[in-house]
Amino acid sequence: MNSRSSFFLFGLILLFSSCKILKPSLNTVLENGDYILNSPDSILRKVYLSNQNEDLVLSSYNSDSTEIHLMNASNHFLKTITLNQKNLFDIDLITTPVKFRPGQSMIEPQLNSSLNASVYIGIRNNYNLISYKKAYKKYERYISSYGISYGLFAGLSNTSMNPWVTNEHISKEYDGLVFTKGVSSILGLNKFTLGLSLGIDNLLDPNKKYWIYEGKPWVGISFGLNVN
Repeated sequence: MNSRSSFFLFGLILLFSSCKILKPSLNTVLENGDYILNSPDSILRKVYLSNQNEDLVLSSYNSDSTEIHLMNASNHFLKTITLNQKNLFDIDLITTPVKFRPGQSMIEPQLNSSLNASVYIGIRNNYNLISYKKAYKKYERYISSYGISYGLFAGLSNTSMNPWVTNEHISKEYDGLVFTKGVSSILGLNKFTLGLSLGIDNLLDPNKKYWIYEGKPWVGISFGLNVN
């Protein structure tokens, strides 16, 4: 199977699997902790969320110490609210299936696909939308989580080594092992992440001195899963 076919297959798998990931979840559990409540009355306030069985309880830090109970199944309609979290530590496992490389030497600009995996570490802002839908004469709670993150990544990749990408300094063809690193901006949708990455690659063998892409920047689209 050639690289284009592999990339096409990867895209199809990602498309069908992400359809389920992007849907609001009935079973999403929000961790206990501090949040910023954005409610329909347009009041932003700091609250503490605690899980009590199937109920979510929001305790206000205001002097009135108001508690808001978000039942899993209630007999009344509760409008959608948003619970925000700022400056969270973010860890993701990402892959960049396609990279755009600017032209080098006699080689035109390239779109390269390769096997690669990286660990991403950054700072994330989360937005958790809590809504209710009526089912069997009662309302059920659904949660969708969105996030925006910025950070660094590093990992391993492979690249096709041949005479054309080494200015004819080697005569054989092989798959070289590459250390890849860079910066990325990521949009998180529940556990799925989609990002734009800017990175550089370093070949991990003696032919790095001939490789035309050694240390040269590339731009790629990254996909992955949030692990924390």
